[in-house]
Amino acid sequence: MKDAHHFFSTQKYYKKRISNLVSKKYLRRVKSNLVLNKLGVEFAELFNFEYNKLNRNQKNLPRLLYISRLVAFYNKCDTVKFIPSFDMKDKEEFTITSRKFIGILEINGIEYLTYH
Repeated sequence: MKDAHHFFSTQKYYKKRISNLVSKKYLRRVKSNLVLNKLGVEFAELFNFEYNKLNRNQKNLPRLLYISRLVAFYNKCDTVKFIPSFDMKDKEEFTITSRKFIGILEINGIEYLTYH
């Protein structure tokens, strides 16, 4: 919920909106994080939205939260694009999957390999 202000205009609005989505079972809270609930997953699948399933590996949580915060921060920026590593890596090649980068941050057309 720390990143919600990047998507909504006022704090009062996004708190009400998130509470409403939680009460209607589209979102649920896992500790201090929001994730898709059953209806949220069904909605995403119905409209062919891409989403990642909840990763319960505690070792990956800080990395995934960092990626989420980075993407949220640059959400409204037209000159910055982020491609997460899990959308780029060939999982068949060990040398690629063992790298610790989180993705590519493209700023004004220049690509930067990004690490956590």
